[in-house]
Amino acid sequence: MKKIYLSPALHGSDNATRCPITCSENTHCGQYMDIVEKRLKALGFQVKRGGPETGTDAMYDRVAESNKWGANVHYVAHTNAGGGRYSMTMCWNNAKSKKWANILHKHRQTIPTTHKVVTNNELYEIRATSAVCLYDELFFHDNAADCRWFHNGGMERWRRKPSRHYARSAASSIGQRTRRPPNRASRQPSSSPQQTPPRRALFR
Repeated sequence: MKKIYLSPALHGSDNATRCPITCSENTHCGQYMDIVEKRLKALGFQVKRGGPETGTDAMYDRVAESNKWGANVHYVAHTNAGGGRYSMTMCWNNAKSKKWANILHKHRQTIPTTHKVVTNNELYEIRATSAVCLYDELFFHDNAADCRWFHNGGMERWRRKPSRHYARSAASSIGQRTRRPPNRASRQPSSSPQQTPPRRALFR
């Protein structure tokens, strides 16, 4: 079973946002990862998540824990600042990392903001992890319009769409056999029930 390590934002000095509710970067990234974690486990992944500690030492601890555990993917989620308006996934500049980041990019084309893949060999969680690291900057938390989009419709709604895209692309990337969640039709009685086999990922 494939292993994914989750590392939400952990700033020692948390970042304020222009979100329509009172929150911070650490807070809404943690809430987003709650949904990612739930979806990945439902798809059949082994998932480990970094602890609640914050700051630089916590980042070092998370990388060490991810490496010791033998993660296949180390997934980081932050939000950005600086006046931009796009979503970005950063990764190590090698073929495998770029391939997996571009699968995520394909799924992210349905979100309102532009998404791009950028290579980065400097950030610690990218360069020090043994696993492929996908480092998301989900949106710009100093852009009021994108903050409203991210929080639109309440906490559940704004977290669902991006996290669903991540879970799908993760399954495609690392060859995980995934469980198909039951749909409404499958709950209805049938005279000749058929069992749906698990989906195979698109890439190995």
